[in-house]
Amino acid sequence: MKNNIIILVVALIAVGSWFLLRPLPSVDDVTTEEVGDPSADPVTKKRKTNHRRTFLETPAVMRAALGSADASAATNSVSTNAPVATLPGVIPDEYIMSFYSEADRDEFIRIAKSMGAEIFGSMKLGNSIRLKADEETLRKLKSEAPMSVDFTNNREMNNPELPILDPEAPQGTYNVFGNGVLAWMGIGDNSDWGRGVKVAVLDSGINMHSALAKANIVRLDLVGGNGLDPSTTGAHGTSVASLIAGNNEFMRGVSPAADILGIRVAGENGQGDLFTVAQGIITAVDSGANIINVSMGTRSDSYLLRDAVNYAAEHGVLVVAATGNDSSYGVSFPAGYESVVAVPAVDAAGRHMYFSNRGEAVDIAGPGLGVNAAGVGDTMDSFSGTSAASPLISGAIAAIMSETPGLIAADALAILIYYSDDAGKPGPDEELGAGLPNMRRVMERDTKGIYDIAVNTPYLTTIEPGGDVELVVTLQNRGTENISRVELNVNIDDARYSTFFQNIVVSQSVNENFRIPASSLNAAGNIAVTADATIVGATDTYPNNNSMRINVFFEPKKAE
Repeated sequence: MKNNIIILVVALIAVGSWFLLRPLPSVDDVTTEEVGDPSADPVTKKRKTNHRRTFLETPAVMRAALGSADASAATNSVSTNAPVATLPGVIPDEYIMSFYSEADRDEFIRIAKSMGAEIFGSMKLGNSIRLKADEETLRKLKSEAPMSVDFTNNREMNNPELPILDPEAPQGTYNVFGNGVLAWMGIGDNSDWGRGVKVAVLDSGINMHSALAKANIVRLDLVGGNGLDPSTTGAHGTSVASLIAGNNEFMRGVSPAADILGIRVAGENGQGDLFTVAQGIITAVDSGANIINVSMGTRSDSYLLRDAVNYAAEHGVLVVAATGNDSSYGVSFPAGYESVVAVPAVDAAGRHMYFSNRGEAVDIAGPGLGVNAAGVGDTMDSFSGTSAASPLISGAIAAIMSETPGLIAADALAILIYYSDDAGKPGPDEELGAGLPNMRRVMERDTKGIYDIAVNTPYLTTIEPGGDVELVVTLQNRGTENISRVELNVNIDDARYSTFFQNIVVSQSVNENFRIPASSLNAAGNIAVTADATIVGATDTYPNNNSMRINVFFEPKKAE
């Protein structure tokens, strides 16, 4: 009996030792839930960010997004199928690694340095490091250092390339904003907007500039060098900051009283990397930011960037990001994450700019063509792109927070979206999201007795060469009272149409479709459209938006 007990104890000790000392499973040994179709374009859909990975979970979406070489490199195995530098945007010999514990991370760093590897940074999120090492050193680290939980290539993350502006739009000429942004957004006296709200600007740094002389700016540098020296920081970040908090005779930001936390995460050329941007997000949250503006992007999903965005959301901090200027379907990251506000660009006529990325992730559009902003030295520049649109939305959210003390950023965003102006395709769409910001509506939302029906620019839904054309005319209730009855009169060349709408609630859009026969489209290549709306039984508070007159361009029928 005694011998049996001894045998049992020995067996239990052996099993326990195996359990404690067994190798952690590789990425292929762990079952995870895929989000969406892993074979689809990884940047076309948002990812849910409320799911927190445990240290054993494999970032399956990341593997689908980064490709087989990244996937095979996970948990310390090194890809030998192809040089990692051939992958788009990969920084040669640079990796992001996360560890189960701080102790494992520190021990890995010690061993890595002894082997001649470089550690460019570390952070508490995921006990992560940024490592530079050749493949031979990585193989040695695999056998001698603590095992990483997550492993991927570090990648470039850039300010969106400024678009080459084509002056001809599909339906006429694009309209620049110049110094008219605030009026376009419905902003009057905003001198106190943003007070008590801290907006972090993750960018190439913020130069000294007269437009920002009155702003309260704290500068941090995660890149290296002197972030306070205008010669070492980028004009891009200065332009972005000025659209939020600028205030001089040439331009004024949306929230000039906001506190700005300038975190330099990119060099003078606007090029940064995933690790440093993720580190910037964590730094901004820990420094008390309410809103984080990221006018930067990458086409690659990243577990660390995703976790940094999650960290911000969990602490009530809202990340606002540019969708990118690639003129493509699918927004850049971090704009593609569920909790991030994805901002595309429009011109002064409210039209989606051809270069602005589109997709299901898009939330609300901002001005992005020829916007006056702080430039190089102490000059003023004409700033274009989704990089300009994003800080204007960040500034609008900050303004709402400051005007309603105690309001969190997510609730301020909800108000901005609810009182946005429908534009483009009726309802939320992949080009403009909820529509265009209207700060007049936001600030008057508690004022009773405002009746306002607005006619949107008619939307061309179909056009077939030589065939019929379909237009959609949309009305929106932009007041503070429900509207019982509206009459709409539309003229398309010489044809007149009338219709009525009943019971339109606040912010609701209604529309009417008109199919124009091909027989009327064979002459000049355009048709004149006018639309007039009238509230029945009440006086319109803002009648200037009751009518719309435009020429709609199309491809005329070719002679046979």
